[in-house]
Amino acid sequence: MNITSVAYNRSCILENAPTPGFESISPPGGCWQVEMIYMGGQELRFSDESSVEIKQSKNVLYLPRIERNPDTLAPLVPAQTLTMSTGTYFPCDVTATSAAGAGLTTKATACCLRSVEANYRPNAAFASFLNSASFNQAVPLATCASASNLNDTFPQSDIVFELPTLNGEQTNDLVVGHIEGMPSSEVRLLETIDYTTRTFRVMLVLEEGDLRKHASMTQGITGADYNMTFFVGLANFKGTNGGSVLNTMNVQQYITVSKSNELTISTFGANQDPLISSETMQLMRIKVTDYFNPVQYLYYLQVLF
Repeated sequence: MNITSVAYNRSCILENAPTPGFESISPPGGCWQVEMIYMGGQELRFSDESSVEIKQSKNVLYLPRIERNPDTLAPLVPAQTLTMSTGTYFPCDVTATSAAGAGLTTKATACCLRSVEANYRPNAAFASFLNSASFNQAVPLATCASASNLNDTFPQSDIVFELPTLNGEQTNDLVVGHIEGMPSSEVRLLETIDYTTRTFRVMLVLEEGDLRKHASMTQGITGADYNMTFFVGLANFKGTNGGSVLNTMNVQQYITVSKSNELTISTFGANQDPLISSETMQLMRIKVTDYFNPVQYLYYLQVLF
């Protein structure tokens, strides 16, 4: 997963087809548009092979879940802001598992998927999957209530291979579509870069109010002069055939955007850059972090349009 650009659009519209059970609302304001490239799961052996013919691990795009008072912007649940810390653990983790189920914890099984939805704001189709009868039968709430109920084969991790029907297509690549709790935002498919490796380019269209009230850390004056920090996350869930352990990988890339009538940028040191002031520019900072690479900061000057 790699974010390639961030831009602000003063007027935006929703283009995706409706998601069953999800109510979309036309964006009342501007949108932050985030383009990214990612690989959507298991590589196909042949260019004409259908992804439906293999057991697809489930890919899920997610954002922070931070509910705010619409008037004061104060967090309604302050603990939700902890997910913005780069050191925060992800709800699904297999490190506590051991042979024969000894030491098996709920976060190493499909039970953890409910915690992902509770702590983050995922693709709307993922939320529908967790509410489906098949998921609740394979992963009962009563079983997940205590680690003593877990064993090597139950709850069934293979449930993540089940293909939901989304807009007439069967896919476990839950990236494109709508985002739970953000009715004026969506993720669009821009390009299939390589079908065999399932590499795609998508654009997140994140309405300003949706981000401010539901999925970011915000400072400044609402709608006029502010900084917003959020992240884009991608998780991959893969079941173990016939077993209960759920293999999980995830990555998050942090983004800080600034909107202002006048922008001032300066750096300090021997090689100080010139002072830049503009009424038609904004600075974006992308913080890129993952397990294998050191933290990187990427800065962009973007023209307002």
